[in-house]
Amino acid sequence: MTGKILNLTCGLTAIETLLGWTLMGRAPNSSDSISMTVTNLLIKDCNISDLWKLEAIGITDPAGSKKKTEMHQGTLDYFRNTLTIDEEGRYEVALPWPWVLELSRLPDNRQIAEKQLSSVYKKLVESEKVGVYADVFKKWIADGVIEEIEDKKELNVHYLQRKPIFKENSSTKKVRPIFDASAHIKGKFNLRGWQSNTSLEIIDQPDKYQTVPLLGLNWDLKQDTLSCIINCPKDKNLVLTKRGLLSLAQNIFDPLGISPPVTIISKFMLQESWTLGLKWDDALPEGLSKRFWN
Repeated sequence: MTGKILNLTCGLTAIETLLGWTLMGRAPNSSDSISMTVTNLLIKDCNISDLWKLEAIGITDPAGSKKKTEMHQGTLDYFRNTLTIDEEGRYEVALPWPWVLELSRLPDNRQIAEKQLSSVYKKLVESEKVGVYADVFKKWIADGVIEEIEDKKELNVHYLQRKPIFKENSSTKKVRPIFDASAHIKGKFNLRGWQSNTSLEIIDQPDKYQTVPLLGLNWDLKQDTLSCIINCPKDKNLVLTKRGLLSLAQNIFDPLGISPPVTIISKFMLQESWTLGLKWDDALPEGLSKRFWN
């Protein structure tokens, strides 16, 4: 800002900035005009069944191409081939998971597991709880729950990551390991909380898809515009104070910085109230209050 301000006869205020003059204030007449041109060409031969088939979005069911008899026979063969009897005479059979038939498909997550282990160990050292957590695994080894294995590269191993949860107020278990079997090998975006301005989505749920909050502003999905709501007092008999100016100036959360043409006038008035030495709940001078309502 250069400090040059001109009050125009039309009711607007011209303020000179380092980038040039800008107009602010309330215009006598207002009108909304939105124009946008989008050219998009997409040629694709689709069947009507693609609208409900999951294969259209890349989700396929490997069992869909097999008959029930083939699936049943494969399950029986897998049961017979993996059925064993242990030393106590109990029958054991492997879990009927598809990847068990092809262990090479099981990914190697050693690098990810080591990084998480290093992070957990640092936190345990900082909190001086390494010994408490180590006692849990010593007890598991003594009870036969876990056992130590040799580090052989030829083994196909998938590591189950875990982290400790401490409960100081617990009378039984002060620490409990939590296993994270859902940890991904690679980072993937979690699809949630999305919105769309597609006309089909808006038609199906008009109440939900009219306006949604976006970065502190209101996103009109139908017109694809951003707007903000200013809770400006309408009663001209209301006594204005410096506290009220501050509330109005900070009323909009605008991380994108698109609201200054609307809020800068109130900020100028707030700055002027400071120079006048007004207290927070003192009424604004008549001249300053008149400028606010105009």
